[in-house]
Amino acid sequence: MSDVEPQSASPGGIRVRLGAWVNRAEALLFTALLTILIALGLAPIASRFFGTSAVVWGDEVSKQLVLWIALFGAIAASGDRKHISVDVLGQLLPSRWRIRVRGITYLAAGGICGYLTPIAIEYVRAEFESRTGQREAFLGIPEAWLPVVIPVGLGLLTLRLLLAGGADLFLGELPGSDEPDAREGITREEAAS
Repeated sequence: MSDVEPQSASPGGIRVRLGAWVNRAEALLFTALLTILIALGLAPIASRFFGTSAVVWGDEVSKQLVLWIALFGAIAASGDRKHISVDVLGQLLPSRWRIRVRGITYLAAGGICGYLTPIAIEYVRAEFESRTGQREAFLGIPEAWLPVVIPVGLGLLTLRLLLAGGADLFLGELPGSDEPDAREGITREEAAS
């Protein structure tokens, strides 16, 4: 037996595998939602070409899918640190402080999203209570269910931002060797300076 523990069993290896699994799940979800959105966009064209009736609820489903894709895109972008950000202070700081300031910024953004999540949940609850007739939006789904995307998106965004902020603030870098930090292109030596 070797004294060296395999990377997949180490905390860093587990974190890398979990991150890879989450990325694959997000890619699968995006692919499915985008495929459905494209199919719904092409359905009226196909129905005219083949002389069949169009999908009546296609426009409403498309609008909802755009909201889901936008929110899940924001979640994925924040987790991969590829979202739009304005970083004036970070450019003036040494590399090791830049990561920590970014972590504080992520934690603040996560806190704001976390504050807004229960408000969004209350909004959805109020929608359920105010809609006594429960008119259907499409495919048997009640209209009151449509705003569920807001608390779900905000909750997942909160989780992603808090995890990313905590990793930046407390770890300061991704675990591993002296390879450049995948988030900023910073090596350990540069981060120590």
